[in-house]
Amino acid sequence: MSATLDQRMSALSLANEVRFAHAQARHQIASLPPHASREAAAQVLESDPSCEGMTVYRLLTACRRLGPAKAHNLCARAGVPGTKALGDLTDRQRDALASRLRDWGAA
Repeated sequence: MSATLDQRMSALSLANEVRFAHAQARHQIASLPPHASREAAAQVLESDPSCEGMTVYRLLTACRRLGPAKAHNLCARAGVPGTKALGDLTDRQRDALASRLRDWGAA
């Protein structure tokens, strides 16, 4: 059973919207000063439904002064795999990661 052209175009349009929302969130976070970008990332982590498909690692590395090594360390301390999608996180994982992110930003 193959998809019709309209179905494929609709799926492509939806995928483009999701990619654009992820890119926009990362750009907004990256444009802020380091302490503010970590707070913004914590807010996205807690409440932005358009970013549910983004991985934890992509969100964290959008923060200024939070590169791959620090993002990996932050995930390890929070007990959250960096490859997990934001929408797949449990409430406990979201809270732990947001708390660590805010603490890291305050340091």
